[in-house]
Amino acid sequence: MKNVNLYKKNIILFFLLTILILLLDIYSKQWIMNNYFLRNKDHIILFFNFRYTYNPGNLFLCYVKYSCNSIKILFISIISILYVLIIMFISNKYLYINKIIFYAFIIGGALGNISNRIIYGVVIDFIDIYNFPTFNIADYVIFIGTIYLNIIYYFGEYFDKKSDVSSCRWN
Repeated sequence: MKNVNLYKKNIILFFLLTILILLLDIYSKQWIMNNYFLRNKDHIILFFNFRYTYNPGNLFLCYVKYSCNSIKILFISIISILYVLIIMFISNKYLYINKIIFYAFIIGGALGNISNRIIYGVVIDFIDIYNFPTFNIADYVIFIGTIYLNIIYYFGEYFDKKSDVSSCRWN
């Protein structure tokens, strides 16, 4: 019974965090679109800038010069999200909270970028760091989630022995 309640709490946490990340991404992109002109750059601190740009391509093998219609892009995106969800539920018998958080990062970020592709046909990017491609919050949380989960999966035994990181659960 305790594992069932733990599982339910973790699923609720996953969905709430996914929605929070999705809303944060949508709000930040909407704020940029309302307050900046396209390609307008605003220096924030040192090497960190806001620059409102569009990302029309690079979804798997769909580049701007090739014809990839919205239905194809949407189909590939949905399949990718389903793949991550299936991996999440199959590989995590108890859905540990430290993994749930980063799965929510990946799914929330992916949904944010998919919503842009559906609504605008492009992804809105605005975070510009010196000599690095412009990105957005969704890209950032997808990157962080992917890096963290890879570390846990490749070095999980090390973390289990040293600090018991992979067994963090709700009590």
